[in-house]
Amino acid sequence: MKWKVNCQRCGKEFVRVMCNDGSKPKYCSMKCFGPKKTEDELFLHRKKMYNERVVQAPGSDCWGWIGTKDSDGYGRFHSKPKQILAHRFAWEMHFGKIPSGLIVGHHCDSPACSRIDHLYLGTTQHNTMDMVRKNRQAKGSRNGGAKLNEVLVNEINDHIVTGLGDAEIAKKYEVNRRTIKRIRVGLLWKHVGNAKKEEMKNELNKSRIRQGENVNFAKLSDSEVRDIKKALKEGQTGNLIAKKYSVTRATISNIKNGKNWKHIGAE
Repeated sequence: MKWKVNCQRCGKEFVRVMCNDGSKPKYCSMKCFGPKKTEDELFLHRKKMYNERVVQAPGSDCWGWIGTKDSDGYGRFHSKPKQILAHRFAWEMHFGKIPSGLIVGHHCDSPACSRIDHLYLGTTQHNTMDMVRKNRQAKGSRNGGAKLNEVLVNEINDHIVTGLGDAEIAKKYEVNRRTIKRIRVGLLWKHVGNAKKEEMKNELNKSRIRQGENVNFAKLSDSEVRDIKKALKEGQTGNLIAKKYSVTRATISNIKNGKNWKHIGAE
């Protein structure tokens, strides 16, 4: 098979013939094929390719990219033997090689941008924290792996409020029972609000709070605390009251200062 292409070294057009091993020649002659580029030659070649593809983005202070982009929108170009990401190459042009384990992130949140003052060097964790802080993470139905959407989760929340069990809800919506439980406690789809569910959750939390004599290790009863507060009001000393009720002086002091048993009022 024969077809015309341009030499990758000199740009001259030549007729390319597929080799016996199936490879496709990229150079017009052995002279152009020649020795491998030095690091400086390779850098200049990549810089030329980068400059040919970077442009000022219309209506923005970001720099756009007219070359190939990957599935996430990052600009890239091919320089043998690998694909080069435009924003990483821009960083290396100004600051040198990127240390292993670090990434180049975007302050502007535009993947195609490679303007140097829009970039920063950090870890994957920093990038994730920045994403969460700016609320850019894929939530709910925007997550490609989501089996539910906001409408269905609202329906699930309604079922939770009416008292339907997790197993029944999971079966109805063909999801794992654990998924329903995590929606119930607010670990999943917490951005989908439901006023009735929140009210029910708050009431449940209140009912779980133990106070006063309902606490297992309480040494005093509600009525005894009322009597203590009454005695304090009448001017009795803390030491005398503590001895009478077989508690420490600190306990009486905490009752007096409202640190403990503050839900009990003096009669």
